[in-house]
Amino acid sequence: VSNVVAAIAAATALRRLMGKPQDPPVYRPRELFSFSVLSWLAGLSSQGLVWVDTVLLGIFLSSSQVGVYNIATRLVSLATFVMTPIVASFAPRIADLYHRGRTETLQRTYSVATSWILRLSLPAFIALVMFTPRLLEFFGPAYPAAASITIILAVGKFVDAATGPCAMMLNMSGRVALNMADNIVVLALNIGLNLWLIPELGIVGSEIAWAISLAVVNLVRVAQVRMTMGMLPFGAGMAKGVLAGAGALTVTQLTLLVIPPRLGFELGLVVLLLSYAGLILLLGLTHDDRLLLASVKSSFARVRAGGARTAR
Repeated sequence: VSNVVAAIAAATALRRLMGKPQDPPVYRPRELFSFSVLSWLAGLSSQGLVWVDTVLLGIFLSSSQVGVYNIATRLVSLATFVMTPIVASFAPRIADLYHRGRTETLQRTYSVATSWILRLSLPAFIALVMFTPRLLEFFGPAYPAAASITIILAVGKFVDAATGPCAMMLNMSGRVALNMADNIVVLALNIGLNLWLIPELGIVGSEIAWAISLAVVNLVRVAQVRMTMGMLPFGAGMAKGVLAGAGALTVTQLTLLVIPPRLGFELGLVVLLLSYAGLILLLGLTHDDRLLLASVKSSFARVRAGGARTAR
């Protein structure tokens, strides 16, 4: 149901923005399928990376431990929920800039997208590190014991966020085969690490395998983008986010020392969010951040204007 609602909303917004099609459609099935088949294989391998750990845990360990693992992975994935919409919104921009040869603007777009992913995800990562047992209590008394494995997963997912849309940079510049090869190789790496570590370390071994695989594939992609396009995702916005995160972590830790333990979780989260937001504003937005916010505001205005024309 949620997918159907999202599709209808997207179709409505597209119609408002672009109006009724005027030109006859042009079909290029060979170009379409040469791109989409490779993308499909890359996506299939990526899904394998997400789910193969669960399958192997089910073979080696009990169903209760598989449940603990699934809760930990979903909780960590929730910390980077902003990554999907940001990467999706930047994808057509990446393709447009690359194929028009505007490399300087593309470099800035790459770093801005990465910095926004990291800055919007950092409070969740800090909360995971500081309050993991308390967060896991929501799922039942058996889950706080999974705090250590959740933190291991968070390390791998943090690398994923900090490297930004590197996979999309490869895809949108026409290097889909390279991205597919990355996913297949890291899937094989993940399976090998799981088969080695699960019998030795149990569920912790699976967490280590997943975190290593996720970190490796994203660092390799960053290196590939650097070698093929001469670009890195790091910039001033990311540095400000890291400084704000470190400051918010320090302020929250000091606050927890002086407030009653029974109020630590609720007040700690409030202090974390307020101090992080305050430090982000104090450090200031970059010029590219302001351009991005202005672009978003302009896009909403165009959609509203398109809706008004449709209504008339």
